[in-house]
Amino acid sequence: MTIIEDPEFRAWEQQVRPSLQEDPLWTLHSYRVAMFALQSAQDDVALAQRSGADHDMTAQLLRALGSVSANVAEAFGRPTATDRSRFVSYAIGSVREAISWYHALAPYLGAGELDRRLEVLSELRRLLLGYLRWLRTHAPRLRLA
Repeated sequence: MTIIEDPEFRAWEQQVRPSLQEDPLWTLHSYRVAMFALQSAQDDVALAQRSGADHDMTAQLLRALGSVSANVAEAFGRPTATDRSRFVSYAIGSVREAISWYHALAPYLGAGELDRRLEVLSELRRLLLGYLRWLRTHAPRLRLA
């Protein structure tokens, strides 16, 4: 199932503050998925810490996922495809980092929940790689803002 069909994602979208939904950035699907992944990680970190996970590992996961949504937002506001590409590349690196931290936290999370989070992050990585590919091939000289 893709994230767009996921009932948990759809329910989360409905409860997001209007101030965020009114921003044009909200129209970017990869941003919404990144924000959902960050919220999900906050819940996972609380569970992992109750189970004895190291604070530094859980903090690294949150930093990595916070970086994803921040870099997608930064890319969205940049005027050239080159600038956007740079920040989307940073976001992809942070998704990959988050995947690594989730694997490190696997002993503290249920296997089903871990698999679900890794599915979301894999889909987010695909979305961002597609966006990056588009920026590099179709918009190298466009001024986007």
